[in-house]
Amino acid sequence: MLDVSERGYGDAISSWRGRGYGPGRGLLVESENFYGGAAHGGLGNYHVGINGVYDSVSDPVLPGSSGTLKEYSGHNEYARAGGGAIRIDATGVVTLNGALAANGRASGERVGAGSGGSVLV
Repeated sequence: MLDVSERGYGDAISSWRGRGYGPGRGLLVESENFYGGAAHGGLGNYHVGINGVYDSVSDPVLPGSSGTLKEYSGHNEYARAGGGAIRIDATGVVTLNGALAANGRASGERVGAGSGGSVLV
């Protein structure tokens, strides 16, 4: 298995507070107590869609962005990292005996999930 899950734009520490990292980073909405998931090839989980879609649907090459977080007393939370990027260039047949993974890290309490990365074969 070739796994680059959680190897994209990294976790943001709680002392940073707010948006994660990357072009589709998660959004923090203080007034709604909302911790947004990151975007990549589609919108993150905030209904307004303020965090931007980036990369190409047909030729993806960029890693996933990290979610966002809200600092709260007594807890050391991290916004979740995005998935990495896999690109396999071949001139002939590619045989895959296993799996490819570029998952973002799942959300948690008071933190938004990272977006998935890219797999291009």
